[in-house]
Amino acid sequence: MGDMPINPSAKAALEAAAALCEARGLQFTEVRQRLLAALWSTQQPMGAYELLHYLEQSWGRPLVPTTVYRALDFLLDLDLIARIESLNAYVPRVRRDHPLACVFFVCRQCGISAEVQDKLIEDTLLRSAADMRFLIHHTALELQGVCRQCQENGTPQNRHDATLPRARHRTLLRRYQH
Repeated sequence: MGDMPINPSAKAALEAAAALCEARGLQFTEVRQRLLAALWSTQQPMGAYELLHYLEQSWGRPLVPTTVYRALDFLLDLDLIARIESLNAYVPRVRRDHPLACVFFVCRQCGISAEVQDKLIEDTLLRSAADMRFLIHHTALELQGVCRQCQENGTPQNRHDATLPRARHRTLLRRYQH
């Protein structure tokens, strides 16, 4: 990984991922490391083929799509990344301690995505699941609308979008631009 520039956040995330893999007896292969580093370094949601191209360019060698998909599945299973379903793209997870509380606010105009964690949402999901005796394996909570910047820079697509309330969550963890 010495040939890929790593920012401090990415370095800390890679070290934490390596420690997690070691603790679980899993291999944190170079492809997995490079893919996670790429997501942290670009700071924007990226699709699998964008990641494939990015990795090929930075690594200087061809890869097959299945290699990237397997690495993405591995990182998803460990909650090191999240998939923004509506964009069919991936982002690094800022915090893994409350995986059910993660909500993505996605702007339909500029594509920016904000990851928010909210303990109240997680408690509600867990309580509802317990009431139904349902075991949650995966959540993908996404809210689509128009971000504040797009609202201020132009007319939203419709009146309903203009009246979206501001997020009241205290923990806005990271913003992504695609």
